[in-house]
Amino acid sequence: MDKLYGVLWYLRTTEKTATGETPFMLAYGSKVVLLVEVALHTHQLTPFQEASTNAALREALGLPSIRNDALLRKALYKLHIAWLHNRTVRIQPIQVGDLVLRCTEAVARAGEYGKLTANWEGPYKVNTQICPGM
Repeated sequence: MDKLYGVLWYLRTTEKTATGETPFMLAYGSKVVLLVEVALHTHQLTPFQEASTNAALREALGLPSIRNDALLRKALYKLHIAWLHNRTVRIQPIQVGDLVLRCTEAVARAGEYGKLTANWEGPYKVNTQICPGM
């Protein structure tokens, strides 16, 4: 069970490529303080001072901007991944005589389409070409 918590801790405190932030930072608005840092009194742990606490509260109000930046980085990452995928995709025009499959969603009637039904039906042989090159 301890290994499971270790894995969860690792996943929540590791910076993600898509957002550039850790899930912990996006959820709580602060960096993670390890138990070892609490015991050793590192620079992240400081005694309570009203002025610094007020400044920290004002800084915490900037959390939506951190989340917005993460959303923007995530959208850019998705575009980049789509570009990487689409650059290897090659268009293959369908010619007369080719065998094709038809998506069953296009012909499904109410009540006959479900999770366990086939997604494709066929193969069908192309007899005529409606749009040349498509």
